Parts: sequence; structure tokens; C-alpha cells
Amino acid sequence: MAPVLNGTDLMVDKLLVLDAHRCDFAPLLHIARDLREQVDWERVAKETGESPYVQAFLTLLDSLDVVELEGTA
Repeated sequence: MAPVLNGTDLMVDKLLVLDAHRCDFAPLLHIARDLREQVDWERVAKETGESPYVQAFLTLLDSLDVVELEGTA
């Protein structure tokens, strides 16, 4: 049986590839909406906190009410 990633690990992996040349949020937004209840968003923020691209994406999710991140309510 093949191993399966949980939603949190999947989002972390997908978000960590964002950079100046790969910064299309549209596919990630679809994934985030589909998995929003299965992801520990605070853990995602902690594990990806160094990336300004991920910070921008998480701010977008919060602004669109896809997720509510701690400290932004």
C-alpha cells in the first residue's frame, strides 16, 4: 500500500515550492478550499514562515475567509 500524505503535509510541500518563478496561487487556492478542514493551518504557517510567498498566500486565504489564522481575527 502506498503511503498517503495528510492535508497539512501536502499543503506544506506544495507551498514550499513557491518562489519568484513559481507563484501561481490559483491551483493552491483550489486545494486549500478542498482541504481546509483537514489542514492544521497554524502548523502550515509555522513550518513555512520564512517564505514571503507563503505568507502572502496565507494572508490571501485569511482575507477570502477560506481559513482564519490566529492573530488575524
